[in-house]
Amino acid sequence: MPNHENFISPHKYCVDHVVGRIAFQTLCSTYQIAIVTGEKL
Repeated sequence: MPNHENFISPHKYCVDHVVGRIAFQTLCSTYQIAIVTGEKL
């Protein structure tokens, strides 16, 4: 069982990290677009 956990946890961490990074980049892009749009208005 411990071996199974050790195998799953790093994989789950990597997936969470990738998803978190994509979400963060999307949020930053949306924020930048909002700033540019706000300046144009």
